[in-house]
Amino acid sequence: MKKVLLGIFAILFITSILFAGASFKVNGLRAHDTNEGIKIEWETETEYNVQFFKIERSNNQSFIDYTELDETITATGSGSYYYYVDESLLKTNDNTFYYRIKIVDNDGTVSRSAIILGTLNNISGLKRTWGSIKAMFR
Repeated sequence: MKKVLLGIFAILFITSILFAGASFKVNGLRAHDTNEGIKIEWETETEYNVQFFKIERSNNQSFIDYTELDETITATGSGSYYYYVDESLLKTNDNTFYYRIKIVDNDGTVSRSAIILGTLNNISGLKRTWGSIKAMFR
């Protein structure tokens, strides 16, 4: 039953990308560890009718357990380079995260990119503690 549901979600996911109102092709979607968190980077080959991007993060690879991160990244046109540093990870104990890009076109139609894996390796316990303290005062 679980495999059937995952198959259905995969078909719906692929269909939403293929039939979205925006034309969008990504080159080099990647995530890597930095001293500040996980940096998600991508370049667009084509962007047509794209209004903005949002980053979504999950602690597991399911198609439904994603949280939309706060920042909105305005689309600037075909051939653009984009990045986002997920600094909110400093207040978690997890090291592995899954990301995808939510693409919103000018009429509000939503599509999503492929899922990529980001792993924290360079964050010390002290830095995580400081991140937790800073989060309490926001």
